[in-house]
Parts: sequence; C-alpha cells; structure tokens
Amino acid sequence: SGVTCTIWLDGGAIVTGVDVSEAMLAVASARTNGKADLIQADASVWRSDAPFDLAVSQFGVMFFADPEAAFVNIAANLRQGGRLVFACWRAVAENYWTAVPMSAIRDLVPPAPPPEPHAPGPFAFADSQRLGEILARAGFANVTFNPVDFPVCLASEGGAEAAARFALHVGPAASALAEAGNET
Repeated sequence: SGVTCTIWLDGGAIVTGVDVSEAMLAVASARTNGKADLIQADASVWRSDAPFDLAVSQFGVMFFADPEAAFVNIAANLRQGGRLVFACWRAVAENYWTAVPMSAIRDLVPPAPPPEPHAPGPFAFADSQRLGEILARAGFANVTFNPVDFPVCLASEGGAEAAARFALHVGPAASALAEAGNET
C-alpha cells in the first residue's frame, strides 16, 4: 500500500514497488504521488530488466507458495552484493496482536487444530532456523535475524471496542471464530 515505498523515497531512493493487489497498488500510487514505479505482479516470479541494490518487504514474503523458488527469483533480481531486508512475524505466542485475542476466546470455541507450520501465511517463517536454510539455499549469505518488538495498532480510533471488532476479522482468532455462531 506504499508505506514502505514512501520510507525509501523519503530517503532519496529510486523505488520500484511490486504487489499482486491492484487495490493496494492504487493506495500506493496515491501515497507515492507518481514517484515510484509500481508494478502489479507476484514478486515470487516477477523479473526486472535491471538488477536492484536492495529488495525490501514488510510482512509480505510469508505468503509465497514456494518460498525457496521465490527467494531464488528475488536473488536473481539483485545485483552482485545486493541485499534483501524483510519483516516477518515470529511465532504466534510472541505476537500479542494474535495471542491476546486467542486467549480471550479460548473458552468460547473448541480448540483449533494446530496450523501447518510451514504453510503460507503470517507465521510461515516463525522458525528462524528453517528460514535461514531457505535463504542460504536461495543464494543469500550473511543472513541475520533481528527480533524487533513494536506496538501493533488494531484500531486508530474507537478504542478497545474497535480493536476487538478488527481482531474478529484478522489473524487466528478470526479463523477460530469463522465457524462460530453469532451468539459466540
């Protein structure tokens, strides 16, 4: 939606944004005021005509169907010595934005089967050892992980009630409640 693009534009970078979502690219276009080259494509297979110095993703890479092939492709889009920087979620228990809503509904819904740990989704790379191995096989070297804790805002206005409503639509709690009746 252009937030990451504007950060790099403000720092003086020449920016190409790639996303599968036409709606998100429309928001990005408005945010970047035509200063970024925005391309509707799947970054896991899209190829650039010229190599990049840096590839950046803010919570997007966890959704690749074939992460190893996707990272090989991203590496191919980087110049020799280019870098990849991305943010991805750690384990559910380390993310209060999901752990707290799950705790709140624990007694209201039957226990959900554990999710497939490597399936595409927000927590696909919660296992940093697995992620490091994927990146190494894709050709990345000097891989480091830096856990960062930060507040997650579930609602910019409307307080806890608005945040609770939002939590009913995203994350594991939303999945657990999807089959529950209105009373629950």
